[in-house]
Order: sequence, then structure tokens, then C-alpha cells
Amino acid sequence: MKEIKLLIEEKEFFKFNRERVLELEVKVSKVDYRNGIISLWGQSDQYLSEDATICVKRRVIEHTIEYLDERNFSLKVNKENFIFEIEIDKLLNMKLLEEGQVWYFYVNNGGHSYRLKIDHQLNSVYHPFTVNPLFKAKPYRAGDGGLGFLITMINLQANLESADYKNGELTPEISLQSNDLSENFFEKLTCQLVFKRREQMNLFQYDEEKVFHLKYQGTRCSETVNVNHMFNGELENNEQAWDAFIRLYITGQKSAESLVYSTKNTAETMYHYETLNSNNALKMKPYITGKKTFSLLIRKKNIVAEVVELSLSDQVLNLKGKLYSPELDLSKLGEESLSLVAKKRFTYGNEFTYFEGEKSSLRLTSEGFEGVVDLSKIIDSTIQQELQSWDLFLEIKMGQNEKVDVLVSGDPSLPLNSIVRMKPKAQPLVTSFSRNHKNQISIDVKNDKSTFSDDVIRLAVLGSCFSRNAFESKPYFIPEYKRFYQCTFTHIQSSIISLMSNPVSLELNDLKHMNKSEQLPIMRDFNKTFIRDLSQSKPEYLILDFLADAARDVFRISDDSYVSASLLLRQTNLYSELQRNSKVIDHQNNHDYFQLWKSAVDRFIEELLRIIPEERIILSKGQFTTRYYDEQGNVKSYSDSRQKLIRRNNVFWDKLNNYFINRLPNIKVIDLTSDGFIGHYAHPYGNNPSHYESGYYKEYFRRLNELVRSDLQLNRQLKLEV
Repeated sequence: MKEIKLLIEEKEFFKFNRERVLELEVKVSKVDYRNGIISLWGQSDQYLSEDATICVKRRVIEHTIEYLDERNFSLKVNKENFIFEIEIDKLLNMKLLEEGQVWYFYVNNGGHSYRLKIDHQLNSVYHPFTVNPLFKAKPYRAGDGGLGFLITMINLQANLESADYKNGELTPEISLQSNDLSENFFEKLTCQLVFKRREQMNLFQYDEEKVFHLKYQGTRCSETVNVNHMFNGELENNEQAWDAFIRLYITGQKSAESLVYSTKNTAETMYHYETLNSNNALKMKPYITGKKTFSLLIRKKNIVAEVVELSLSDQVLNLKGKLYSPELDLSKLGEESLSLVAKKRFTYGNEFTYFEGEKSSLRLTSEGFEGVVDLSKIIDSTIQQELQSWDLFLEIKMGQNEKVDVLVSGDPSLPLNSIVRMKPKAQPLVTSFSRNHKNQISIDVKNDKSTFSDDVIRLAVLGSCFSRNAFESKPYFIPEYKRFYQCTFTHIQSSIISLMSNPVSLELNDLKHMNKSEQLPIMRDFNKTFIRDLSQSKPEYLILDFLADAARDVFRISDDSYVSASLLLRQTNLYSELQRNSKVIDHQNNHDYFQLWKSAVDRFIEELLRIIPEERIILSKGQFTTRYYDEQGNVKSYSDSRQKLIRRNNVFWDKLNNYFINRLPNIKVIDLTSDGFIGHYAHPYGNNPSHYESGYYKEYFRRLNELVRSDLQLNRQLKLEV
């Protein structure tokens, strides 16, 4: 598998040398590697100079900078033939050996370097190095036919046969196995038990280690080590894992390592937690991981800090909470032992991480804690940021040098929906509470963009979610839209055919089960007051789309009266009544529907231009999507029958858009139909072909801003010219 992986990397590695290889071809006819000596015989297609040398190179990447590490050696040359022989320990730097390392062979001749090639495959076997038998190597034919030398660590297995843990002392017995070393050779090696701290529980990268020396008994090693004293008592997250490794080495040489694996004897061993000497609030035990490796697990003891009362006024936080622990006696805490710490949250991999927070003293009560906390430092440090979350912790001093941070949770009945607007310095802010995924209370501070400025743009919207969702404050859409726009008028789910026809009587009792926001579009559709209501709202721009006419039916009540068969209307008894007593104009015959729509939209345009200039009309060119992202982020398609209907509606929608643009060539258009956006399972209003991923609405809003900005710049220029 190592050889297969190397093929991917070699193309780039050798790309820089391609032209020179064509100038001189140097090939190896025979390779021999035994008894720690490598020998090469070969020839070139031209005479080699007497001072030609063999060069071994490896690619090294450090701190994202790539360079070549190389070593040069003399070569026996006879015209076009050459012989090279050297002890492998002298060829390579033994202290730099690494698992999977490859050195490539070159011939330096006449000031140029040429890749050393070999035509036939090599059936070489690994041989251990003489100086450091913990690593082995073999000649290797690369993907381009070049000769290399592949290095790997010996096969090493460390098995945990038993492990006693009591009073902070761990006595493991570990057996060592290797197909590459004899059993009596192990005693010549230094053996260490190494615990490495994972940077995160689910991330097997390590940033610290603790080392203990073990004693040999044949192929087994053991020693009693005090692991309790190896920790300083500080724990940033609720738990921390230290994975166990066996490290073998010869003094002065590169070491070899292996994770320690459980055996049948230890796979089901259950260990118990013991309190850490360095901190009474922390506990530790050995455990067997899901990968059957041996580790130490440190956790905070169960301490509950639960807020039952919480309020925020201006920049002052008032809170009261309960404090208890099933594992610790908290009755002896001192009066000044509690502090509330608000820590600014950062994301690190899949976990949260924090730096020093803002600390405020709390009063210890018989039930727990209470206090008044000044948040001004938090507020002031957030002014220049779009959004910042501060997670709340309770710092408890357990002794003179012992403390623990406990996340502050909230009682399930505690309301966290309060929002406080404030204006420290010059920037208005919104402060609110939330719970993170750990049920921890957080303070969220963001710029207040809900207030209208004097130059906020007044908008009217006619259409569907394609036009209206960009003006919703949910995080999925555009939370800050009110900073720029005010929706003075909205009407949804109506066909232009209906809006431009004569009124139809409506009994309000038929809508009594609906709320006012649901009743209003139906009432306006029946009463035909759209044009009047739009005029009264005095919009600067009208945004519209024709989803209702592209995909929905209309009811013909009489020759001059129509009603939209909207989704809202389907929630009433009126819908079934209209189905029975009126003619349904559907999309089975889009030719007839289009003729009816054209007549209505011509009259609509005439009325519209009396209210708003053509240049201030913005058409949203929507399309239904055939695909969506599921919960795993995979792209899924709607059913074949649904896709057929979607394609039909999209084609007709294009036809409506084209006619409208042709009639009003100076309108503005927002067209995202070719931008690759699709639907999303988590859309706030459900997963369907008209509900897109969040990025769709962000891009829609950006396009709208560009259109409006161009008008503002033009108006400014005209004023300057006047």
C-alpha cells in the first residue's frame, strides 16, 4: 500500500527534472542489497564524466515550506558504465529515519542531475539497518521507473496482558512481539511507557507526553508508575485522554513506537475512577478505547451549576442558581470561592476552546449562588465583531491551589428569549441568551442592525418565498436585512390573473380558524385590493416573481372573476367548494393559461407603472430545484414523477419571465437559475423544490444590494451635476 500511495506524490516531485532526464538517460541494470550494503550497476546512453557522483534526495516539508534534503557520494565510472557500492548506514542519516520515508537516486553529471531509472520490477525484501535495527529498508521502483529506497519501521506489537491500578499507581504488564526482531534482542533496547495527550477527544494528534521507564523480563516489560502525580490539575474541557505507547530505542538512534493494545485478558477489564492528588475535583482511571487501545481518562467530577433566575438590564447581569455535586462535599466552600467567568468562545476542530475570560465574584448562598455581574468589558470587546458568543462558567476554588471551571447550565424552564438592545460607545448592540450544544448558557452579542436609518430602502414584495425569504431575520436567511430595507408591503400566493380580475365575495367565517397573517393574502386575493394597497405603501422598489402563475391553478368564478388556488386557500373549506362549483384553469393546457395570463399581465403593467417607475421593478427569475442536501450533506433527487412536473413548471416559468421582460425591458432582474444552488432538508419552512439552501438567499441579497447601490450612485451623480 505504501508503494501505491507513493505513485500519487511522485509526479510533482519529479516534474522539475523532466527536461534534464531527456538529455541523458541513466539506467540501473542490477541492484543488490544485503548485509547492510547496497550495490548498483548501470550505464547511461552517453559517456559519464570522471567526477560524476551518486546523489540521494528526499523531499522534506517543514512549516509548509518544501525543500530537498540530499547527500552526494563518489561513483566508479568507466565511460558510460558505473558501479556504486556503500554501507546503507553511511548512505542515509540514521537519526532522520521516518516511517514511509523514501530516498530517490540521481546521477550528477556535468553540472546537471539525472533521475536514475530501472526497467524491471524489484523483488526486494526489507532488511533491518545495522546501526538501528528498529527500522528496515529495501530498494524500490517508483511509478516513473526511477530507483528509490523505501524505509519503514519494524513490525512491532505491544499487548497489555494486565494492568493494576490502585492509589494512583499503575502496574502494567506488556508483552512485545515482532516478526523482525529475535526475542532476546528486546533486552538490548531501552523500553519506555509513554502517555500522549490527545489535543481533542476525537482527534488523535498529540501535544504533550509523559514518559516512564519499564523493566524487561524476556519479551515482557513492566514497572509500577505513579500516574496520579503526572498531571498538574488543570482541565480545560470536561474530559481528557492520554493514549499509551511503547517506545523502544537504542541510545542515540531514532526510536520506534507502538500503541498499547488490549488482549483477551484485559479487553473487558473495568477500572474505577480515583481522585487526582493535584485537584480534588478531578478523577482519573485507565480504560480500553473503542479501538482496543489502552489509555488514561481524566474527567471533572460531576458538579452542577444551574441557573434558575436570569435577567439582563443594560450591561448588568442578575442571576441566581443552584450548586450541588453527588461526588463532592461543597459545604466547606469559603465565602470567596465562587466566581462567574464569561469566556469568549472559539472553535477548534470539533470542540470549543477558550482563553482567559472575564471574571466576577458571586455570593455563596444556602441553595447555591447569586450575584450581579457587570458585562461592560464583554460588551466593549464585541463592538467590532459581527457576532460573538461568551459561554458561562462557574469557577470554584477547592483549596489554596485547586480550582475547577464548571459549565453553567440553565433550568429547563428558564426562559432565554430576552433580548436587550444597548448602545455602548457608538455602535448599537443586541445582547441575548442561548444554550450551546452542551446545554451551557451563553451570552450572544452582535451588532444591532434592526433599527432603520434615515436612508433605509422601502420595498414591496409580490410573489413567493423566492422573493420574500430574503427579507426574514432568521439566521438561515438574512438576519441583518432591516439595516438596509423595510418591507412596507407584502403579498404572496396570488396569480396575476386573479389580482387583475373583478372582486369575489368572501365570508370571513370561512377563515376564522386562521391567523391574521394567513387571512390577509386570501382576503386581498378575493377583494382585488392589491393595486390600492401597493400604492398606499409608497415603495421605492417592487420585487416580484411569478411562481403562483408558473405552478398553481386558478378558479374561474365568472368570465371576469378569478380566484387563486393558493396553498393557503387549500387550508379552508372554500377550496373544496370552489373545486365543485367553478372551473379550474390548470396547467394541463399551458397555451390557454398563457393567453389568459398575458391579458391580465398587460393590464397589471399598466397599473403598476402608475405607482412605480419601470427601473424600480425587480423581477426574481425563480426555478424549482430537482435536488436537495439531506441530513448527511449528500445530494439527493426528488422522485422521477416530481422531477417531470418540476421541469414542466420551470419551462413555463421561463416563458412568463421572458414575456414580462420583453414588455418592460428596463426592469432589473435577479437571476440565480444558473448558479448551482439546490434545496436543503433544514429549510425553516420545509424541504420542497421551492425552498433552497441558505446560500441562495445570501447571494440573492448580495445581488439586490448591487442593483440598489447602482441606483444610489447614479442619483448622487445626478445631484452633483445639477
